[in-house]
Amino acid sequence: MFTRRPSQSRIIIGDGIEVREAGLVGFLPTDIAGLTPWIDFSDVIRLFIDAAKTTPVSSDDDLVGAAEDKSGQGNDLTQALTANKLKYKTGIQNGLSVGRFDGINDFLSGALARPSNFSVFVVAQKTDVTARRFMCGSLNAAGQNTSAWGGISGKEGVNGDIGYIFGDDINSSRGRSPGGIVSNNTFFLAEAIYTAGQDAYKMWKDAVSQAITTITTAATACTGVANDYSIGRIGEFNGLYWDGDIAEILVYNTALSAEDRQSVETYLNSKWAIF
Repeated sequence: MFTRRPSQSRIIIGDGIEVREAGLVGFLPTDIAGLTPWIDFSDVIRLFIDAAKTTPVSSDDDLVGAAEDKSGQGNDLTQALTANKLKYKTGIQNGLSVGRFDGINDFLSGALARPSNFSVFVVAQKTDVTARRFMCGSLNAAGQNTSAWGGISGKEGVNGDIGYIFGDDINSSRGRSPGGIVSNNTFFLAEAIYTAGQDAYKMWKDAVSQAITTITTAATACTGVANDYSIGRIGEFNGLYWDGDIAEILVYNTALSAEDRQSVETYLNSKWAIF
């Protein structure tokens, strides 16, 4: 549901640019505390060709070397190497632009504190649901699952599923949704919420709660050393690159309530026309 605010609203101007205007009613993800980062590939004024953010993205097929964090917390994600930059693609979903990842080596990353609770929302599409790939997450360069947090994957166990992974630097936990809920080249909303102390990981696809099949359940908390958080792959690990589009990603350092989760779902669906 939208949070009613008598003097503020979200409106769309052009290619996904969002502003507040007096006298209207609406909701923005920043209305909920704990958002960091918020990356939106439809908001062209937040995208840059270079990691130093000196050259703005302006045209279809431009490379993206930096995406500004719209949360206001300054957790921008960047990529300095030309060969590893994703492409900006216009008019892809509901008339809005997205980031296109080649499944080979495209990603953006940045330093992000490791929270004890978190909620992750990703609007994406995948070109091959039979290949295990990560939309986002944190992991060390060695690929040790014990170092992970906030990871959301496609095909964690079976074709067409979405999966999660987190660890406590000693043990790790992984799980997945039922298979067949994601189709090739079809946009979807993936959501994952972790509540510390409960070892409780919950997932939704297109706002529908998913039964979780656990793969490993050894981790008892999301703790440990923080590694880079990335989109297009998981953290600092050189592999499992996302093959397809990512439209928008929101990461909260809290476990959202049902009401807040539904507000974010409604916001994203009204914008991207996913379900």
